[in-house]
Amino acid sequence: MNSKRPKLIVLGQTPPPLHGQAVAIKTMIDGLSERLDMIHVPMQFSETVFDNGRLGLHKVTHLLSILCKTLWLLVRYPGSVLYYPPAPASWVPVLRDLAILSIARPFASKTIFHFHAHGLGKFLADRKWLSMCSWAWRKPDSAVVLGLSCVDDANLFMPQSLSIVPYGIDLVAGVRRRPHSTKTVVLYVGMLAEEKGIFDLLDTANHLRDQNIEFRLVGTYKHSETQPNFEARRAELGLEDSVITVGRRSGDELWQEYADADIFFFPTHFETETFGVVILEAMAHRLPVVASRWRGPKDIVQDGVTGFLSPPYDPQSFSDSIRRLSNDRELRSRMGSAGHALCREKYTLENYLLSMEKVFVQANCAVKTI
Repeated sequence: MNSKRPKLIVLGQTPPPLHGQAVAIKTMIDGLSERLDMIHVPMQFSETVFDNGRLGLHKVTHLLSILCKTLWLLVRYPGSVLYYPPAPASWVPVLRDLAILSIARPFASKTIFHFHAHGLGKFLADRKWLSMCSWAWRKPDSAVVLGLSCVDDANLFMPQSLSIVPYGIDLVAGVRRRPHSTKTVVLYVGMLAEEKGIFDLLDTANHLRDQNIEFRLVGTYKHSETQPNFEARRAELGLEDSVITVGRRSGDELWQEYADADIFFFPTHFETETFGVVILEAMAHRLPVVASRWRGPKDIVQDGVTGFLSPPYDPQSFSDSIRRLSNDRELRSRMGSAGHALCREKYTLENYLLSMEKVFVQANCAVKTI
């Protein structure tokens, strides 16, 4: 190990709860801890996704603990590089970041921001008093974003360098499709929330009610009021038999849902959306993707090649794409194969790790040697 080069101090949440950012940071730490001289400072502010963005006494005490540990490490290992995932555009996590960064950044030789969520730059700029504190985020040595559609927000912080590093996944093998009826199965995986497009999914299903299509939603409700509203709307449209919510799935159960599906549907219009790992999972299972032309999906889905992109909030356009795929098995197969090939070429776990390692090495972080 080259002791003359700085350590990498990684601040970041790992599961629980299970969500994209936490999984990506854990994957990075697990994959690079044997290559780079890094120390992880866990940020476990939320035990479940329902805690995200909420203030609590345990979060205040945990914040103090993180500050103490981070400062101790930065002082003990002078010249260390600080890795930090800036918060989404929400008051509680933004104020948390302000406290951590304003105190810790002066002790770090360099700062690397990894933007897993979108909208922070505009959130700060739109609030005059908070924008005066934006020096805590300004001019990081390096910034990492997940796709081209996320660059604009990161550039508001004037990073000295910017890298586009999409997530990657292990390609799943060995899960076979179970025999089922002649229905076309359209799968949605993700948080069940209005901003993820689940009510647009209902309207899309309503357009396709005579097409022998079943919609399956895998995930849990983000807000307690969403479930009764969703179920009431589904009943109003008479879609109880064709729109099925199956709850949370993981591991082999989740892979089986993908294996049994014909089409993947992701109609998000989530304000902080940056990627959509579930799209990669679907393409790895050779599913054509119908998604909104929104930040994240539009960086992954090749319109007309691996699936179809439609304007957000447009059930008619979504339904046209799903109908076309449902009626054309050969098209489904061709697009599914193209998506699988794209995954193998661009979105592997090793590609993600190598790209992140390159970012850290360019920041002069110490590389372990045998």
